[in-house]
Amino acid sequence: MPITPHVAHTLTTNLPNPLRAAAAAALLFTGTDQALLSMTQITSLDEHATRLAIDRDSRIYIGMPPGPRHMYAIPARARPLLAAALAFRRRTPLTADHFGLFAGCFGTSIRFDHLIRDAGLDIPAVIHPHPAEDWHTAARCRHVDAPVPAAPASWARARSRLPTTRRPL
Repeated sequence: MPITPHVAHTLTTNLPNPLRAAAAAALLFTGTDQALLSMTQITSLDEHATRLAIDRDSRIYIGMPPGPRHMYAIPARARPLLAAALAFRRRTPLTADHFGLFAGCFGTSIRFDHLIRDAGLDIPAVIHPHPAEDWHTAARCRHVDAPVPAAPASWARARSRLPTTRRPL
């Protein structure tokens, strides 16, 4: 769902807690399940709030580096919300970078339902949950090791006949 000025205004006025407003915005622009989003670490958000990395699964093994991550470009309208959440979380006493950025934002299913109701927006990931992988995690690319055929000579002739927009001096 796009983060329009109206959506950003609705989130900031209906959810005055910066962590909850940022969590709802992240639900909107990533479409990620709340369980995965709640495990997102503080270091998963870059300093300028332009990129968010979300772990592929919610399993955490103490002392092990995180598994594969999905990178999301944060929409311009959502960046102030996530930057405020990052600043808020960093000013919280006894906070370390490996702690959860959205920890405690979603809580139990009843608390999560209240959060969504308070947000006042229809969040597609909540309204239409799907048990399968998201499209961006299920998409696969294959590299075919075959030479690219050359363009036909007729294309080069047609291109040379196109009018130019520049005038001779």
